Amino acid sequence: MLNKHHDAQTHRRAGRALALVAGLLALGSGHALQVGPSDPGENPATVMLYIDVDRDGQRLTSPRLFGPMGQAMTVRWQPEPGGAAAVTWELEVTTTAHERSQLRLQARLSTGTPLQRVASPTLITAEGQAARFEVRSADGLQVLGVSLTARRTSAPPR
Repeated sequence: MLNKHHDAQTHRRAGRALALVAGLLALGSGHALQVGPSDPGENPATVMLYIDVDRDGQRLTSPRLFGPMGQAMTVRWQPEPGGAAAVTWELEVTTTAHERSQLRLQARLSTGTPLQRVASPTLITAEGQAARFEVRSADGLQVLGVSLTARRTSAPPR
């Protein structure tokens, strides 16, 4: 009878310990499953992308794009619309978090009909700070410059 009493206490202690461990695991997994920022001061999962495109220092276009982090955003333009040398350009940018307040901007610049890739730079920059890449024409006489500034935000500016 004493042996059975001792076994019952051991089973109760083991059951309590198991319940405690299960509770702690449930708390930990609940925190891991949270969607979105867990702290109001954390940056949201959307980004505003400010783009400036110039040719030989003269601004061609300055679009703004707003979308989810990690998803490609695309803009197209023609420097001389309707002209004999009207060439379509396309810029696709995917923004992801890098380290602390840094962002990784993976760009793909294409031109022509059909579109052909001209450059695929990956730029790492501080949030809100411009990153720039340049592409020279085949003859080396013209330079197309692309500046990208990304800011994490919860809504596009009005």
